Amino acid sequence: MDSVVEKMKVVHSHNPENWALKLWRYYPIDYNPDNFHSNTSWWLDKIPKLGNEIMEVGTWSGLAIIWLRLNFPEKDIIGLDINLQVVHSAKTRVYYSGLDIPVYLGDGFNLEGFEDKSKDVIFHDGLIEHFTLEERIKLLTEHLRVAKYVLFTLPTKSCYVPNTGYGDELWESKEFWIDFVSNNFIIKKDENNNDEIFEKNGCIGFIIEGVKNGTS
Repeated sequence: MDSVVEKMKVVHSHNPENWALKLWRYYPIDYNPDNFHSNTSWWLDKIPKLGNEIMEVGTWSGLAIIWLRLNFPEKDIIGLDINLQVVHSAKTRVYYSGLDIPVYLGDGFNLEGFEDKSKDVIFHDGLIEHFTLEERIKLLTEHLRVAKYVLFTLPTKSCYVPNTGYGDELWESKEFWIDFVSNNFIIKKDENNNDEIFEKNGCIGFIIEGVKNGTS
């Protein structure tokens, strides 16, 4: 079966320098990680069940890794982002939280410093909608090289509001994302043998464990 990527034209290139522009507006330094969790529990609670070695790619505010460390201190948790300003911001928040969580400057497309399957799970929230179709496959494939599972969430067209977000999102329907993921990746099954696909308020999430027509 042809992948979704082969049917569509590349029209977008992401500029990571724009990621940090609204960071403090959305999440000031005194924003509580419990407040963050109240909005993200629909996906964040799934991460600890996937293993002990956890990495967030595109760590941005740092609130996800802080919440995980506060609630699961036995887990090995790190963050990574390509934007230096974002890394400094996340490290500042970690410091003021009184925690010791490594946050690295790095490229999610090239995790050469990490060995194959050295992590149990890589996760990210609202990341891949910023990239082209080919880039999405490349990014997720690299993450599956490093981790047994990849958990990711993203917004859909149903929650689009003009002049919000970061300006370079490629807004797609829920149906588009389900087709894209199921055509290109192996979706993890839950205990009832259902695909690990979950959604809330116009956002959708997936847990994947392999690449179709390839190896990971």
